[in-house]
Amino acid sequence: MWGKAFRESLWAASVIWLAFFATTVGAQTPPDRAKQTADRFLQVLERRPTPGTALDRVYAYHLQAGTLDELIDGQEKSYEEKVQANAPEAAARHATLLGLLHSRRGDQPSAVEAYLNAEKASQDD
Repeated sequence: MWGKAFRESLWAASVIWLAFFATTVGAQTPPDRAKQTADRFLQVLERRPTPGTALDRVYAYHLQAGTLDELIDGQEKSYEEKVQANAPEAAARHATLLGLLHSRRGDQPSAVEAYLNAEKASQDD
């Protein structure tokens, strides 16, 4: 009699632990990891904006997550902040990254404008 109650309580505890573990660890890890990876690649791009793997990974993540507009808006704000802070080198990097993002998106007029802003900011350096 005691053995049956012990086995049932052990089984119930095991099920509860497994359900807790599956919902807290397994369900949240992949999206968090993908966002962390995209954020790291974005940091690389902000230091050295060039086409390549970093741009591809950041663009693909934000396109899939539906946050591409937010990314572009954030880069535009960063560019404007750097211009106002009189940091031409940083402003040129952000404008170049913005141009790469617009170009990748297929918005060529905005890409040209961003590249011209990058050129203008780098001449102020």
